[in-house]
Amino acid sequence: MAKLQTLSMQDLAVLQALVPADYPERLVEIAVSLFAYLVDNPLTHGMSRQQQAALALGQTEGLRADHGGSMFYFPAAHSYELTLRDRQMIREYTGNNVRALAIKNGLSETRVRQILAAWEAEERERRQMKLPGLNEGHA
Repeated sequence: MAKLQTLSMQDLAVLQALVPADYPERLVEIAVSLFAYLVDNPLTHGMSRQQQAALALGQTEGLRADHGGSMFYFPAAHSYELTLRDRQMIREYTGNNVRALAIKNGLSETRVRQILAAWEAEERERRQMKLPGLNEGHA
């Protein structure tokens, strides 16, 4: 997740130097958010701040060109983020670290067990053979 706190005033100045004076405020906000993501992303650490700023502004222009003037909505997608967290917990689960996962993720041990049980049930169903007629007529 991009964190605007990772941007220094010096970083912001690099982006601001590229932004036209009459650029709409909402587009500036989007460019800053994209720039913060690029600065924080290890995949772009080989790029200079100027390159990252230019890329962020270019991405903003692409969004403007594709969606400008429309009633475009960015969903908060909290359930998607939770799903990512859950998948990470499942990868880190060793069989005896429920308490550690709960502490790390700010959850109760009961909630971690619920997440793991739901995952195990999905995995079990996915792996079971689907036999014709076996589940027909059962609600």
